[in-house]
Amino acid sequence: MQINIKKEKLLVNLVTIIRIPFTVIGIFGLYQYSQSADNLWKIIFILISICIYISDFIDGRLARQWKVTSDKGARLDLFCDSFYIISCLITMIWLKLSSPWILVIVFYKLLEFILLSKIKRKFFKGETFYFYDKIGRVLSVLFYLTPAMLLILHTKAQLYWDNILARYTVILIGLTIISSLVKFRKISIYIMQ
Repeated sequence: MQINIKKEKLLVNLVTIIRIPFTVIGIFGLYQYSQSADNLWKIIFILISICIYISDFIDGRLARQWKVTSDKGARLDLFCDSFYIISCLITMIWLKLSSPWILVIVFYKLLEFILLSKIKRKFFKGETFYFYDKIGRVLSVLFYLTPAMLLILHTKAQLYWDNILARYTVILIGLTIISSLVKFRKISIYIMQ
């Protein structure tokens, strides 16, 4: 049986999948930083995070440019993004660098995104698999930046850390509520038509 895979699609998927080992290396850097407070490990984690952000930007851009976008590719992208965000947040909670509430918010938005996307797909054939909204996109960028941002803030403002973390969590909760209300309103309009 011959497997016919476009090299472009393979390259896009490799750029996506590279985020998994980068995430593992980043988590190792986080752990080492927590044990030694050596700034080198903080820098390694931040550089790895930047590589992950660039990978996420490049894979989507290449897929669109080469016209190899697909639902499977979008699912792989979502999995790799979620792996980075969730793995880093779990590690940071364990190291007392993040709030468990941020992880709860991320899980809620991920579940909401997947379920509402399935509902949208059921009612609207031929549309893209995922159901996006503007505030949800802002939130997803914030979720993506959260691990590196929290690490930088923690090292620069340890005296005010609890206050900063609480305020950031409240901002995420507020944006989550607004995004959910907008999404549920949009999906109900889709269904009623």
